[in-house]
Amino acid sequence: MSNHIRLKIMDKAQRVDQAYYDIPEYYNKMENAMREVSYRPVTIVSSSFTFFSYCTTLISYSIVLMRFSPWVPVLVILSSIPNGIVQNKFKDKVFEVTKTKVKERRQMNYLSNMVTSKDFSKEIRLFGIGNYIVSRYKNVFNKYFVAYKGTLVKSSLWNFMTSLLIMGVIGALSVWLGISALKGYISLGDFSLYTSSLFNIHGYINMVITVGAFVAQGNLYIGNLRAFLEQKSHLYETSKKIKPRRSGEHYIKFENVSFKYPGTDRYVLKDINLEIYPGETIALVGLNGAGKSTLVKLLIRLYDPTEGRILLDDIDLKEYDIEALRSLYGVVFQDFCRYAFTVEENIAIGDIDNIRDKDRIYEAAVKSKADEFIRNLPRGYETSLTREFEDDGIELSIGQWQKLALARAFFRDADILILDEPTASLDVEAEYEVFKLFDQLRENRTTVFISHRLSSATIASKIVFIKDGMISEVGTHRELMEKGGDYARLFKMQAERYQE
Repeated sequence: MSNHIRLKIMDKAQRVDQAYYDIPEYYNKMENAMREVSYRPVTIVSSSFTFFSYCTTLISYSIVLMRFSPWVPVLVILSSIPNGIVQNKFKDKVFEVTKTKVKERRQMNYLSNMVTSKDFSKEIRLFGIGNYIVSRYKNVFNKYFVAYKGTLVKSSLWNFMTSLLIMGVIGALSVWLGISALKGYISLGDFSLYTSSLFNIHGYINMVITVGAFVAQGNLYIGNLRAFLEQKSHLYETSKKIKPRRSGEHYIKFENVSFKYPGTDRYVLKDINLEIYPGETIALVGLNGAGKSTLVKLLIRLYDPTEGRILLDDIDLKEYDIEALRSLYGVVFQDFCRYAFTVEENIAIGDIDNIRDKDRIYEAAVKSKADEFIRNLPRGYETSLTREFEDDGIELSIGQWQKLALARAFFRDADILILDEPTASLDVEAEYEVFKLFDQLRENRTTVFISHRLSSATIASKIVFIKDGMISEVGTHRELMEKGGDYARLFKMQAERYQE
């Protein structure tokens, strides 16, 4: 059951809009949903059965005590009610604290993972910041614990007081049974039976209260789970779900497109108007933070424009079936993923339905120049990457990982190629080879690429210079150099640096 719910959470996480990953509240909801998934669902079910079992036993002992006096079980149960109220009330409060302090809990997990993660290990040792991170963890933990402390102290005090009430009633009833035995109203055997039943009924009432409170708290967890699973999509969903044609060449048009990330007021892109004709190669250039990668994210519909629209073959992107639309694109992001899988799996992820097509995997690796290092790996394409799970896993260089990411895009056999800094981690020779190959692959394809190395932009049929979220220049390399604007200035700066 726990695994089934975990799979539901995973399924939801891979289907929610990309926009959710820019909203801290999403992480809070996911943390609350994941926090107890390993044990809570099973224990809710098992505790429910246990609850009814205890209730049955409790009724049995009550029937025994009713032979002496109906007031005995009634008084024990009535004296236990305050304890039940206290337990439920404070379990609710603890749960509420846990829910509202989810930010602090996520911070503690983050800081703990920093100290134990390989990704941070080198800088932690180099900069000697281990103690600083541990100190930050302690500070966050203290804030987290303070919220609990008052609740726990009050809970202990009230539990002590209600326990005194119960023990007082149990003591008084025991005295009543003892006097009745001394006066001969009941036999010594009955006295032993009633006394035993009295203490057993007390014990089972406590267990019923405890288990009942746990089941009730489990229902609160289900509320957290439901809050995560029922999150709605921000992306517009059409009933048309048009399937895009697969032709290799497509016409793309941005009409007055502006965009700001969810929960922010600043426009990252403003009034973008751009036409990309079939078979064109577009280079998006500009300074860091200009909005180039955001424009690409809108094109592949990770986000919808805040204003304006984007057309593919004269149809609004929103009218297409989103999965069919995304199947058109072969994308290499600047922050591409490195999967702790085999080499061939890392390539085949680009088109997972054809993961067994080894010939295509090999062809994609050759195109990206990845085959040159793959052949030297211990098990070739079946070599496990990273030592996350395998002792004999291989750690690749950043440049080798980037070649695999390129192979992934080539394996997809997409109509539209989108490359975000595709050669950022390659040496000059490898970059030259990749762009020479890229020049061949872009035939009969609409292509968009982002590059900070403006020498790469010279192969583009159209260069789009983005500045402060707006298009400031559009043209060929020659046209923009003759214009002498921002592009020409940056190109000359880079050229001078290379000459030096």
